[in-house]
Amino acid sequence: MKLVPALAGWFGYDAISRRKNHLQLDRHLLQILDKHAIDTVIDVGANAGQFSSRLRAAGFAGRIEAFEPIPAMARELAERFAADRLFTTHHCGLAEQDGAMELNVLAGSDFSSFLKTNENSEQYFPERTGLKEIIKVPVKRLDGIEGIAQQESRLLLKLDTQGFDLQVFSGATALLPRIKAVLIECSVIPLYQGTPGFIESLTVFQAAGFLPSGFFPVSRDKTTLAIIEFDCMLVRGQAAT
Repeated sequence: MKLVPALAGWFGYDAISRRKNHLQLDRHLLQILDKHAIDTVIDVGANAGQFSSRLRAAGFAGRIEAFEPIPAMARELAERFAADRLFTTHHCGLAEQDGAMELNVLAGSDFSSFLKTNENSEQYFPERTGLKEIIKVPVKRLDGIEGIAQQESRLLLKLDTQGFDLQVFSGATALLPRIKAVLIECSVIPLYQGTPGFIESLTVFQAAGFLPSGFFPVSRDKTTLAIIEFDCMLVRGQAAT
């Protein structure tokens, strides 16, 4: 699979406004898809399909399995990709165990989380993190979903769950041999109660056999320029001993 650099200008962020052009992440993602011969992308926290749309615009022609727990967003996602035969919308959240959980739906739907916001979110993103409602949604283990990956699949796991990535990853253990790369968002200044710090997150993925291949700031404190969150691309390496 050879992809052209058509993602230029699509990815990146700011907090300073949260999303801003970041060509390094764009190019690196394309390199990962190519280098690791990724044929299936699992888009967790798909929202209205922004990430998946950018993959298609870049020329990715493999399977996309997209997960979105907010009903309105899941409907929009399904409608957006209705003509795409290699795209599947899963209207549920992901967690360590099957069941149901309360989801905090925020003013900015892409900020919604199973975790509650803290004072940092109110400071940095007051217009995006106001609570609209709390809804109960179904959650499943990723590796318990039938047909999510074939035996020969080579997976990229993209996690954008606002502080819940490690719980999702804990429910994907049976898929680990097929996961070749992971894109996660790490917190330096947490925006949600109970969010793991970036060192904890990276330690978990390293223990599972993944090593970082790129760090990309998502948002910064306007005054100090300290990083609030950053995207991290991880690739299959050697398990920690």
